[in-house]
Parts: sequence; C-alpha cells; structure tokens
Amino acid sequence: MIQRFPGGIASVVFGLLLWAEALAAANPLANSGFENNPQGETKTLPGWTAYGGNAYGETGAARAHSGTNYFKVYQAFNGQVNYTGIYQDYISGPGAAYAVSGWAYTLSSDKLAGQNAAWLEVTFRDARNNVLALYHSASITTNALAGGVFPVNTWNLLAVTNQLDPVTFAVTNTTATLVAPPGTYYLRCQIVFQGDAAGSGGSVYFDDLNLDLRNAAPYGDWNIVWSDEFAGTAVNSNTWTYDLGNGGSNPGWGNNEHEYYTARTNNVRVTDGCLHLIAQKESYNGFHYTSARLKSENLFSWKYGRFEWRAQLPAGVGFWPALWMLGTNITDVGWPGCGEVDVVENKGSDPGTVQGSLHSGSDETGSYHFPPG
Repeated sequence: MIQRFPGGIASVVFGLLLWAEALAAANPLANSGFENNPQGETKTLPGWTAYGGNAYGETGAARAHSGTNYFKVYQAFNGQVNYTGIYQDYISGPGAAYAVSGWAYTLSSDKLAGQNAAWLEVTFRDARNNVLALYHSASITTNALAGGVFPVNTWNLLAVTNQLDPVTFAVTNTTATLVAPPGTYYLRCQIVFQGDAAGSGGSVYFDDLNLDLRNAAPYGDWNIVWSDEFAGTAVNSNTWTYDLGNGGSNPGWGNNEHEYYTARTNNVRVTDGCLHLIAQKESYNGFHYTSARLKSENLFSWKYGRFEWRAQLPAGVGFWPALWMLGTNITDVGWPGCGEVDVVENKGSDPGTVQGSLHSGSDETGSYHFPPG
C-alpha cells in the first residue's frame, strides 16, 4: 500500500525475492484483447512491440471479436518480401508448458491476395535472443481462403500447434502443448504478416490472444532459494544495512538529491508484511527532507538467479524511487567498472512510466509504459 504520514510524503513499499518459480495469471499477455489501445486508428499498442510496415490498433465494436478494439495488419509495399506485426515477450524457463491461440478475421472486400500470408507464432529463446524452438498456427493464405479453410467475414480461432525447425522452417511435429526446451529464458508471442514482393493487397484482423500456462511452473524447474517477505517488525540486519547522510564527498549521491538518509523509524519501518521507505519534509542535519536508503553490501549477494520484487511507488514531482544492483567488486574497481543494473526507476511526476538501465562504461536504458489501470 502507499501510506501518507502527517507532514510527510508517500512511502515506497517493497517485497523482495530471489525466485525461480512464481504464480502466473491465467493469461499473462498484456493488452491481449487490445482494449487498452486508444480509441480510433492508432499505432499505440500498450504491451506490444510493433515492427515492419503497417500495424494498427482499430476501434469498432461491430467488428471486434470482443470489446471495441482489435488489431489490423497488412504488408509494407516495399517491393520485396517483408514482415509486419507485433510481439510480446514473457519470462519463462525450461519445462514450462503453454497453449497459445488467438482469433483472426479477414474481409471479403480486403482479403489476402498473391503470396501474402499471416499467422500466429511462438518462439522460445535463450538469454542471447537465439531461437531454441519455433511454433506456428495454421497460415492464412490465398489458398486457405479459396478452399474455405479460413472463411471470410467471420472470426476464426487460430491455435498454435505446428512445431517447425528453426533453421529450415519445415514442420516437424504437431502438438497442442508447447514445452519450453533447455536453455529457455523467455517466450515470444507474435503476430506475423508476410507480404510478397509484388505488393499484393489484403489485410487481417486479430483479437483476444491467449497464452495459457499448462503447468504450475512458468520458470520451469527452478526453486526459490532466498526471500525477504518483511514478515517481522524490523529490517533484517543480516541482509540489509544503510547508506546514511547525503553522500559525504559525493554530495547528493551524484544525483543532486536533497534528502538526508537515516535509519530512523520515521523513514524506514517494517509493518503489515512490507518494508516502508518514507520520505519526510522536515529539517534534519541541515537538510529539508529525510528518507531511507537500504543496501545489502557485504551482507548478501548472488551471482546467478532471477530476482523478483514488488512495490508501490509514490507519485509527485521530486520523487525518484529505485531498485538497483551493483557488482560486489565496487570497492576494488569503482563505478561503473563494477557494473550496475537499474532494475527499475520511476519519476514521481510520471507514475505511468518506469525505466531500467545497464551501466558499465556505456549506458543502455529502456522504458515501459503501464497500460491504463
């Protein structure tokens, strides 16, 4: 929860785990029915990454499979074979099993022509983005339309059941259950439109995609090896210690921060199964704000694994809550040589956006925009 305190500011509430296994929602795909898209025709598709030529969110309750929104895709018309679509990644692990499906529709007045084709695709990938396993639904083609396999002017359910060789693209197996192979780091769910070089016309609509976890282990056979659920009444001193003050010889901790960090219960407390980090507007040691900054340096570290955490963050200009990780060799090689992973940072002036960064001498940053609600 986010709490407010008299004369103070909202708290940041944390739960932290080093996980290998977690519960999953029935359909973990974000914006799977495209209802979080803005109304009308738009290229803003929250939760999805678009690629290629023509990928649009559309609005029309009479045409959508459910709700009011759906996704429309057609080719790039660039004089060569081209691919357009959207994809979404979902963290996974070896042994996790899924069923994947979605609904597709094509108008008789705008049906596929030439060698154009469209399908649903699932790939299991390793940490370097290499494809370990490839699955497709049946393809929507001019032959499928002509043969009545994919009727026009109606929604058709496409199930991802064909396993393909990732190199030759030949079908090697059919199965209703897609199992993540060894080395899997994540699953990519994708809509693909293959446009031909002749610039043939036709479009396809998609709606209500579903990713169904078929076993209880989205991360495969990993095990939880450590967690801190903040179940007690005090910070665990075997795991956590504090940065205190305002950075000493590095005023503002290099970020022009205006608060003085303390270990007082005014600024950090454990209650109701949560760690509360509380920013206060108060005069203290020459500063006008106080807060808390916890770290596990010299107490707890892990080289390999999957860290998960949950938190609610405060809103308001001036807040910048964050969770980050540093290499344990920071005292030997300094920063940024030790490496830094900013798991999440948030500007309180923009609570709907979070960012993550990698620092190692060069910086890489990516942002995520939460769908409405």
